[in-house]
Amino acid sequence: MPTFTWTTLPATTTLTSVKISVGIRSKSQITATHVYVNGQMYRGIKAVTNDGSDMRIEQTVPLVEGSNIIKVSATNADGTATSERTVVRQTTKPVTATLGKRIALVIGNSAYPAQRLANPQNDAADMAAKLKTLGFEVILLQNGTKRQMDDAINQLGQRAQGYDAAMFYYAGHGIQYKGANYLIPINANMHSASDVEYECTDLGRVLDKLDESGCKMKIIALDACRNNPFERSWYRGSADRGLSAVNAPVGTFISYATSPGSVAADGQNRNSPYTTALLQTLDTPGLSIETVFKRVAASVFTATNRQQTPWYSSSLFQGDFIFNNK
Repeated sequence: MPTFTWTTLPATTTLTSVKISVGIRSKSQITATHVYVNGQMYRGIKAVTNDGSDMRIEQTVPLVEGSNIIKVSATNADGTATSERTVVRQTTKPVTATLGKRIALVIGNSAYPAQRLANPQNDAADMAAKLKTLGFEVILLQNGTKRQMDDAINQLGQRAQGYDAAMFYYAGHGIQYKGANYLIPINANMHSASDVEYECTDLGRVLDKLDESGCKMKIIALDACRNNPFERSWYRGSADRGLSAVNAPVGTFISYATSPGSVAADGQNRNSPYTTALLQTLDTPGLSIETVFKRVAASVFTATNRQQTPWYSSSLFQGDFIFNNK
C-alpha cells in the first residue's frame, strides 16, 4: 500500500487557504491520487514529481472557518491508502457583501421540440424581474440555442470583471454525461449519448468564465434536473439521471433544485417548486446566501411531499452574501 510523508502544516491559521505538500511512496505504479477537503474532492491536483511509483503532490486548498480535514488518497496494485491532517482556521471579522456591483445571466428553456416544458420561460422571466429589484444588472435569454447560450455565458464573463457578485440562473433540461453536467439548448439534436458533448452547453464553461472574470462572489442556481427528453430515441448509451455534484471553486456557491442524480419537478403552477420557493425567500431581507437556500430546500421538500431535496455546494470563505438589503 502507498505511504505518505507530509511537510509541516500549521495547526491553526487565519488564512483562507493553505498549501499542502505530500510525498507518496509505493512499491508499484500509483494509478490514482485524490485530495479531499472536508469530504469534498478537490479539482486540479498538481503532481510536482512523478516517476510512476513515487510522487510528490503540492496543492493550495481552501479552508472554512473552524476545523478543516484535509485527506490525501493514493491507489496502487495493492489497494487504496489514505492519510489526513486537520487545520483550524480561526474566526476573522466577516466581510458582508450587501451592496456593490451585481450582474446575473438568467436562462429559461421551454420550447424543446421533443418535450416542451411548461415553466422554465416563466421561471426565468420572474427570476430576472426579482433580481432587478435586488440591484442586479440582468441578461435574460429565453429558449436559447447552443450558440446563444454560449455567447450569453461569454458576455457574462466579460461583464462580470470587477464586479462584487455574478449570478448564473438556469431553468430547463439538464443532464450529466461522463461525470460532467450539461445544459440542453432548445436546438440540441442528439441521437446517442456521445452527442451530448457537442450539442449541449457544459456547465464547466460557466464556472471557467466566472473564474476568469475575477468577480468576488460567483453564484449558480440550477433548476435543471428535469428528465432527459432524448434518452428513448438514443440508439445506445445513456446519460445518468439528473446532475452530478460539482465541487464549487473558491468564491463560488452552487445550488441545485434537487440532490445529485435525482430528477426535479417542472411543477403544476406558473413556476417550478424550486423557483417558487426561491422567489418567495428572496423577499425576506437580511438573509445570508446559506440561509436563503436552506429555507428554499425546506420549502421544496415540504411542497413536493419529500420527493425533492435541493442541495448546494459552497466555497464562500470570505464573508456573507446578502441578496436582499432592503
